[in-house]
Amino acid sequence: VLGQGDLVSDMRVVGAQHDHIRVLKQGELSKPAHQRRQVPNGEVGLPGGEHVPVGVDARLAWPGKPGAPAPPKVIPLSASQTALFEKGKSVFGGLCAACHQAHGYGLDGLAPPLVDSDWVLGKPDIAARIVLNGLGGPVKVGNRTWDLTMPPMGMLSDEDIAGVLTYIRREWEHNASPIESKDVKAIRTQFAEHTASWTSDELMPSKKAAKK
Repeated sequence: VLGQGDLVSDMRVVGAQHDHIRVLKQGELSKPAHQRRQVPNGEVGLPGGEHVPVGVDARLAWPGKPGAPAPPKVIPLSASQTALFEKGKSVFGGLCAACHQAHGYGLDGLAPPLVDSDWVLGKPDIAARIVLNGLGGPVKVGNRTWDLTMPPMGMLSDEDIAGVLTYIRREWEHNASPIESKDVKAIRTQFAEHTASWTSDELMPSKKAAKK
């Protein structure tokens, strides 16, 4: 267990449920593993005196670690996109966070995670269609299948929806493209005749469904 205030703010460990690779800031754990202070029971000593299992150490990445992947290139948002992001953050906090939670990892039995979800980071029109019309029936998110219903939020303005989508596509270390209000308007018009909730196979057909 890491001591509060030592490394917690500078690193995120790969989670058993979400299997993310996290990056440590420059200077933390900068020494090669064989040069770090070894402690009993197969653990590795950290700069603050804390211990983590060697297996966990192998799943961490930090700048300068041999073989560590390069950090993703972050494309800055423009001033207007940043304003849209902030608007979306406000809408998300007041409407969406009750189910998906402010941290984006969802709530068991209520809503799936948004963090690193293909439904969030994939084609922007898919996420927009879900917000506009809702989503019903089983849906696979990561390695888990959820059988829940998301109600439609078509009463939101195009700008509100664009803001929320931009927010969830750029928050939590995401780096997907922002969504513009005009894009949401075009999608709303294109599927105006579709009044029912979408199913996962309608939005992202599985191989099994595609063969039918």
